[in-house]
Amino acid sequence: MKIMNHMDYEFTNPTDQELSDYSGFMCNPDNEYNCNKCPERCSGTNDYGLPCGQQQCWVTAHCR
Repeated sequence: MKIMNHMDYEFTNPTDQELSDYSGFMCNPDNEYNCNKCPERCSGTNDYGLPCGQQQCWVTAHCR
């Protein structure tokens, strides 16, 4: 999956397929902590332990 930061929509126009892939990944609880495939994996620093720089997994947050 393409690396796509959650703020990309402000700078680019992702295709409908890219948005669908992003939502499909983020809203699937089976993807929790699947950092190697997460589209947010390179959007931050490792300051908090996750490759995206967050304290909590993006998928966990989306699934709540």
